[in-house]
This record gives sequence, C-alpha cells and structure tokens, in this order.
Amino acid sequence: MFNIEKDYEIVRRINMLEHEPEEMQLDKGRIDVIKFSDKYGIIDHTGTEILPTEYDNIFFEGPHIFILIKNGKMGLLEYHVFLDSPVTCRIIKRLAPCEYDYIDEQQQKLDYFYILYKNTKDRVKFQLYFPWGYGLAAEEYEEIKLLDEGYVELRKGDIRKVIDSEVGTLLTDDNRYSAVSAYGTNAGRVLYDSDENGNGKLFFEISTEDMVDIENKVIEFEGELEVIFSSEGIFGSIDGLEAVAVAFKITDKNGETKTINSKAEYID
Repeated sequence: MFNIEKDYEIVRRINMLEHEPEEMQLDKGRIDVIKFSDKYGIIDHTGTEILPTEYDNIFFEGPHIFILIKNGKMGLLEYHVFLDSPVTCRIIKRLAPCEYDYIDEQQQKLDYFYILYKNTKDRVKFQLYFPWGYGLAAEEYEEIKLLDEGYVELRKGDIRKVIDSEVGTLLTDDNRYSAVSAYGTNAGRVLYDSDENGNGKLFFEISTEDMVDIENKVIEFEGELEVIFSSEGIFGSIDGLEAVAVAFKITDKNGETKTINSKAEYID
C-alpha cells in the first residue's frame, strides 16, 4: 500500500460507479491512476494496488477499459465495480498483457470489442477482446472482416469462424462458405453464408415476443437468394425506421421458389 501523501502523484481519479444514483456512489468505486518514479499504475480507494507502477503510460478509454503501455507494447485492463447492496460492491478485473503492437476499438451496433494486433516476421496476427464477461479470445487470427449486425468473420489459414461480437460467441466454423452479408429482421438477425456453387446457409437469431430469450435456427439451401425488406420493425412500423429483412425468397436451378420468413418458417 502506498503512502497517499508522499509516495506518488495522482494522475487521474475515476469513479467507476458514476452511472449509479449519487447516494449509491461509494468510495469503494473510486480508483486512481498514479505516477511513481516516472511509471504508472492503478490503486483503489484504500491505496491497495490494482496494477503495479511498472507501465510507461495508462489511458482510460471508459467506461471500464484502460489501455496500458509498457516497453513499446500495448495491453488492456478491464475493471468493473458492481453494487451488490447499498454498502457492498463486487470487483471484476481482467488483464490482456502488454504484448501487442496496436489496439483498435470496434463499435458493433450497441456494443463494442477490441482488436489486439501483433506484428510477426511474416504477417500481422491479432486476437479479439470482448468486454462484459468474455475477455480475451485465445486464438490468434490473420484476417478479419466486419459484417453488419455485429458479426465478425475471422480466418487463419484454412480455419474460418464467424463470431457474434455482441456476446463473443461462435456462430459457425464451416469453412466451405464465405460470409456474404447480415441483416436485421423484424424478428432478430440473420447471417447469410454462400459458397461459389450457389449453396447457402441462413443463420437465424430469433427473439421471443418478450425480447428475453433467443432461438437459433439454420436453413441450408441451393439457389439464388432474394431478400425482401420492409419498414415494419420488431416494435411495429415506426416513422423513419431503417428497413429490415422480413423474408427470404430462394429460387432453385429449376426456377422453383420458396419463401422463408424472419422466424425461419416456410410460408409458401
């Protein structure tokens, strides 16, 4: 524990509970970025070390992310303070070590994640970091493609994965396909995968009526896909609402058509 008067300089004081009502903003939610002997660290409200003073710089990205600089490399600290009661709180701390050359924040719909790049002899590799409980993905990848609706396509050699960046979970690892596009629907979201022979897959994420649970369905098909759009959203028709996908029309090589609605149901 540091001597608060003599040992260090407070560079920045942050209230990690600032989103709570004023009467709930306890001292326990306060942390300090400090400087000691030209190195930076983080302590809590009692002076207890969260990060040692061994970093060349620390930047608060907010609301729970700190970017760390050490020996020319970058790392990341995710730090949460949760109120369990009006007088007690719970701490969650996750650390990505300072071994990356660049860190880039990506906004996907209402959420965000981080791409951590690492230069190697022959190419750039990277890992993904998902806040809010998912943390650092173990795999390193060589290519990334950001899709609509929060989906991310990743490749490493013959390995191909599509990740739902909103929750950090795997949607598919079928490397026969390449992600074509993704759509918001009046029932949730859909990812459209296709190969060079006209074979395709539709991955449906369907919200229940109470918007609490999610149901996942997959439909495989051969043929040409047409997406039918409407301004009728999940909550009904709203002026100025961006058009969403409501159905998917498939025409096979014989010219026969089938239509699938946004709940993965055949309607003709």
